Amino acid sequence: MAIKSKTWDYLKKELLKKFPNFISTNGVFTKILKYEVRDLDWNHMDGFHRPTIHDTYHEAIKFANDKDFQFSFTRFGKTPLIIPVFDMRLGNGKFYQTFSIFNLFTIICFTKIEKLESSKVKQVIEWQILSHPFLKFLHKFISKKIYNLNKIQTEEDFVIRERRFYLRSKGFKFETDNPNYINSNNLKSKLIPPNFDSKKSLEIKLENLLNNKKKLVEFNSISFFIQRNQNTLLIWPGICTHEGAQLNKDCFKDKSLICPWHNLVFKPFKLSSNDPPIKILGVNLLFSDKKLKIFP
Repeated sequence: MAIKSKTWDYLKKELLKKFPNFISTNGVFTKILKYEVRDLDWNHMDGFHRPTIHDTYHEAIKFANDKDFQFSFTRFGKTPLIIPVFDMRLGNGKFYQTFSIFNLFTIICFTKIEKLESSKVKQVIEWQILSHPFLKFLHKFISKKIYNLNKIQTEEDFVIRERRFYLRSKGFKFETDNPNYINSNNLKSKLIPPNFDSKKSLEIKLENLLNNKKKLVEFNSISFFIQRNQNTLLIWPGICTHEGAQLNKDCFKDKSLICPWHNLVFKPFKLSSNDPPIKILGVNLLFSDKKLKIFP
């Protein structure tokens, strides 16, 4: 059950009533997107993508969390300052976030994501800056920074949101289809493949694989990297089993694949003619008679 809280409209008015000696400035960022509310919720709550996708939260610690809230400390950019950040989910598509800068400025943000026609959603991020009146001259600067930060991070998140949208169109699901601050922040495999045609299969002859050269193959919307080492095959998933990031040749570091979203490391599966089949995302890979057979 989501946390009960005061509405945003109520808070905007009451904050000034309760703190009459303070002054406030409001700001808003709005964007129309084509994705699902639940995927934007997951993206909003997933903290592990921020260091790689947004180049932020490199130095941070989560102090407390539950399904509907988290409290953390993070370094403020590259400054020598550490700021407390409190995040709270009010319900599907609704979030609060509050933090303080120098203990002089308090910023309260409200995010609302609502479904429009078809597959479009409207994302609205509002914020209120409170401080003593003599600091009013800095409000415009801070508000502009918040606006630009939301604009940049929304653009940077396109790669994650677009990929999730594409995978859903191919029949994939996620264990984070009902996201919260706990399941959105663990690194277990959560990608659920669709039900494949059991009669479909793919065979690759060993002689068609150049020795020590990686080859990308695709079967039922799932790709694999295959490398022949004499009479042994090395196999990597071409899709991250965690949340579905696309893995390409640029993701290789030595013999490991590094997920560009969450820095997960995938070492190769080794497959010889004496080994039983291995299974990756519902797909079996069997090496026998100098052929690699891929089948559901």
